Amino acid sequence: GTCVACPEAARLASIRAGRIDKSQLELVVVRGAREDLGWSEAYAAVRTVYCHGACDTPGAIVLPNVGLEAHAYLHHLVSRYDSLADRTVFMHGREPTCGFFGEPVRGGHLLLNVSVADYMDPALGETFMP
Repeated sequence: GTCVACPEAARLASIRAGRIDKSQLELVVVRGAREDLGWSEAYAAVRTVYCHGACDTPGAIVLPNVGLEAHAYLHHLVSRYDSLADRTVFMHGREPTCGFFGEPVRGGHLLLNVSVADYMDPALGETFMP
């Protein structure tokens, strides 16, 4: 059965079983050099990876390094305008953690009490902006 108490577990099970596909949910990840995407493996079936420059991620889309992640996000939106997923989530390649502390210490761009699962949850509205 489906775990009603844990919607993220149910969502991940549906992704693994193919009941949720990229037409419904897409995780767009922009990977920088040497960033470990292990945190996003559970979403691999609905994940699109963009790399700036050389990339060892199988199936990744390589773009020139002009404009950081914003360039990749805009490229994705424009090139797939007519076929965007019902819910598209844009993330950096490094593992999301709470806070942004600037250089040289970097946080993972999540606010306190927010997880990656919150961004994936369509029950939180069409646009999730914590």
